[in-house]
Amino acid sequence: MQFSAVVAVLFATSALGAPTPPTGRPAVFTATSYNNISISGGVAGQAQAEAQARLAAVNITDAASVNPADLDFLTSVNDICNQAELGAFNPAIMAAAPNSPQQAALQAGKTKNKVLKLTATIMTLNIQAAQGQNVTQRLADETAKLNLNVAADKAVAGSDSMAVQFEALASADSGRAKGLRAAQLSAAACGPTASED
Repeated sequence: MQFSAVVAVLFATSALGAPTPPTGRPAVFTATSYNNISISGGVAGQAQAEAQARLAAVNITDAASVNPADLDFLTSVNDICNQAELGAFNPAIMAAAPNSPQQAALQAGKTKNKVLKLTATIMTLNIQAAQGQNVTQRLADETAKLNLNVAADKAVAGSDSMAVQFEALASADSGRAKGLRAAQLSAAACGPTASED
């Protein structure tokens, strides 16, 4: 697959004019398993504070200077939380006896997992906004989702919340790979250029 010279020049020109995320600040996150970063166990009611504590290493007050590796890590947190929801929480909830304490605890754990996922997403978007990207609409959408799940968590405050064991890794490398896949899908959706075979 080849791009035309005109497209290449336009891309290079836009890249030169685009905001460049700073790389001087050292990365603060290191690779960790989903089971280590999960907040789903314990009791319901404090999911937002627990999620913020899990991700507190990054200095969101100086978002413009966040290391790209930390941005990739946050992206991977979103990814593995979503995988855990689909691959572990949903099957476990379906397998539990209807309206049982176990099912309720798993649902509470799933809600807390959503809060962690959305907290990572919103941190990512705030960093991207500080670094010059236009993410206003998506930030509003994701914030609305977070607020709904925080409210659901608080509605059952004090009740048991059950975690699930799920094998996945949060890391800068996996987050970067997801970003590349998303960029490739976006490019494919735009259709071929005139010079493509």
